[in-house]
Amino acid sequence: MPPHKRLKLAGGDRSRGSGVLCPGGHELSLHGTARGGRVARSLSAIRQAATNLPRNDWMTTARILALVLVAPQACHSGEHASSASGLRTRVVDSVRGRAWWSNDDSMFTYLVEIRATNSADTVRGVVPPLPTILGDTQVMGLRVDTAKYDRVIFTYDARSHRVEDQSLPLDAWPGLFDFSISPGGEYLLYVTWVSGPIGEVAVIRDRRSGERVLTGPHWALCECDSDDHRAHWVTADSFEIARGGSPRSPWERFSGSVSRRSVHTDTLPAEPRWH
Repeated sequence: MPPHKRLKLAGGDRSRGSGVLCPGGHELSLHGTARGGRVARSLSAIRQAATNLPRNDWMTTARILALVLVAPQACHSGEHASSASGLRTRVVDSVRGRAWWSNDDSMFTYLVEIRATNSADTVRGVVPPLPTILGDTQVMGLRVDTAKYDRVIFTYDARSHRVEDQSLPLDAWPGLFDFSISPGGEYLLYVTWVSGPIGEVAVIRDRRSGERVLTGPHWALCECDSDDHRAHWVTADSFEIARGGSPRSPWERFSGSVSRRSVHTDTLPAEPRWH
């Protein structure tokens, strides 16, 4: 089993709070705001806000983390459209329920409407990163399977109006939120743990075959209180994934092209703003 990750993210709050109104008019009932009422986007902003909290108020810190990692993605991705097919997606509601990573925590999932030229369907239990439109007829994303209380990859087909689920790779950490699907739906990008010595590596897998296509360098295990990993597809073929260290250390980045099997490692001076 992978080492325990001390995460309190994406809806780890069970107390009352005010909703956040996103563009398009749908209300996402996420709780807590950063200092001054503004939504914090970086971990440095979280730390600054947390310094003004009582030491035992970890739930307030969790609310801030939830807003940072979920609200900006949900609001920014409130509506997606494909100009070629007329396929559109938008968040229309949110529901709080049991978290997939812990029986003791709760989280928010989203009701996403998928609208075609002559029809509209909804998919429940969607979690960030929010869905991507594939071609003219398909939408792919992540949602929570309530029977297993785990995330699955869903594919919606506008022709059949059916949703098919696919399990995440067995080595994908349940606590890592930045699990990224390539824009074309072919590849999965995430971080997993390794032993001998214990640490973590970035992985790219072929979604259909399950084959591990690329593996990043060995990183020391992140001893962090939040999920300091950022995964990002620049194009359908090229990727970036970075992990943070201590506040004084640079971010380590692994990037490259899947088709050319070319990779590059370097560091970033600050947290990347990919989302």
